[in-house]
This record gives sequence, C-alpha cells and structure tokens, in this order.
Amino acid sequence: KKANNISKETRLFVLRENTVNASSWGEGSFLFHLGLLSLMENESQVVGILCHELAHYILDHSEKKIKKGAELVTSDVLKKQVSTVMKSEYDRYRKMTKLMKRYQFNYAYHSREVETEADSIGYVLMSKTNYDLKEFGRVMDILDSNKTIKNYSNLEIPAYFKFI
Repeated sequence: KKANNISKETRLFVLRENTVNASSWGEGSFLFHLGLLSLMENESQVVGILCHELAHYILDHSEKKIKKGAELVTSDVLKKQVSTVMKSEYDRYRKMTKLMKRYQFNYAYHSREVETEADSIGYVLMSKTNYDLKEFGRVMDILDSNKTIKNYSNLEIPAYFKFI
C-alpha cells in the first residue's frame, strides 16, 4: 500500500475457507481464504495476491460488475427475450435455460477480461515493492490450479502477514 501510495482505506480479512481464493469486495475490503494462504510458499507470493486484489479495487471492478448486472436485469432486450420465451407454447424450460446460459457465458467472458486486467495492474503494483517480482507468475499458477485444501489448521497466520 505504501509502496504504491494508495490513500484509500483498506481492510484485510482472512476467512476459514479451504478454497484457493482471495477477493476484493469493492469498498476496500479484501478476503484471503486460508486454503490459498496454505499454498503460499513465501511472503512475496502473499504480496502478489494482495497486489492483484488491490488492482481490482483500484480499477473499481466490483462496482462495475454490480452496475453491469443491474443493467442486464433491467434491460429491455432481456425482458423482451424472456417474454418471447414465456409466450412459447412448448419447450419453455429449455429455451429459458439456453437464454440464461448465453448471458452467463457473456458474463464469464467479461470476467476473464477483468481478471487479466487485474493481473496486469497487480504486476505493476508489485513491481513498485521490494518483493520478488518473479513470484507473481508463480502466484498465477497457484490460482489457476483451482485446488481445494483439506487441512489448514497448522498454519501460523501471523507469519504470512509480517509486512502489514
């Protein structure tokens, strides 16, 4: 935070979740799951994760996602498509499922764009610190592994956050 002159207030929460995940909630709150923390091999990797999540915050991704979702559900185009499906005499369930899957796919595609953007900005943010920048790539590999951790009870959590 100091290395990048981030003046916004932030809060970090560590969740007792075994999933390999961290997230930015848009108002300065960041969640770091114990499952992800248990896979971190060094402090630089933890900083890499935090820089990635900080990038989401700086780029206002959470707010944009909320706005996009609100625009979608109130869209005249979607309302018309739903109305057309509901007026169908047969096969409404299949048609509605197909319609929703199309919107879900578009939403997921844009989500990948957002993640790529956060990766890029996160890398820049980490480059302004004294941490090992090559660990950022390793962090991306760990995140892509999408594992679920069974046991994180032996973690010494404060040891991972000495830099804060």
